Amino acid sequence: MGLESVLAKELRQHQYENINVYDGKVTFDGDLTDICFCNLWLRSAGRIYIQLGTFTAVTFDVISIKYDFRGPLFHFAKV
Repeated sequence: MGLESVLAKELRQHQYENINVYDGKVTFDGDLTDICFCNLWLRSAGRIYIQLGTFTAVTFDVISIKYDFRGPLFHFAKV
């Protein structure tokens, strides 16, 4: 969209560090407070994607072992 540099400038004005600008996205480091702040006050961000962690998965089995796709209520319901 071309607003990546505008968003990066806005983040710098709010004293955020470790800002990386890519084609179509801007990344930066933050904590839970920053999530709330950015959702409320960033004017040039279209959406906020929160990356909680990363891992390498060579096969789909690795993903299904790492994450339970049945959902959080599965553990409480009788199946």
